[in-house]
Amino acid sequence: MTSWKIRHFGTRSRLPTEDFFGQWHVFSNTWCRGTRDMKAKKPINYVRSFRLRWGLSQGELSDLLGWNRPDVISRVEKKQRAPSLRFVIACFILFGASAAELFPDIAAGVDKTVMARVWEMYESIQGNPSRKTKVKIALLESAIERAQKRKRALS
Repeated sequence: MTSWKIRHFGTRSRLPTEDFFGQWHVFSNTWCRGTRDMKAKKPINYVRSFRLRWGLSQGELSDLLGWNRPDVISRVEKKQRAPSLRFVIACFILFGASAAELFPDIAAGVDKTVMARVWEMYESIQGNPSRKTKVKIALLESAIERAQKRKRALS
């Protein structure tokens, strides 16, 4: 899959950006296309495995999920297209599998970036005695605890 991403950073900008699948690109012109890193791995998804486990064709699955054509299923399975939120929720309803089970690479990438932001905010609001801050700290601590449980479960 070639992932093209168009960004506007202004003239002579060399800021890196990460696309949906975690591939980094550096753009040097005002408007330009990124090049794909040849060693970048495609994200893992298990839509095909679940579909075949239940004996469904791509056409049958697309009908069940509400698409008119099976090419949507094919593109997601071949990792040529990122799954939409609607697609992920429909798969959850049909297969009973969470987004993290169906798309572990995407889930891991999102987990990593969100938890980095959680830690940033957690450290930045420490020491503020307001009631709102205490509620935020409770939320962030529970997110940290859940992340640690997920990490332990994978070990």
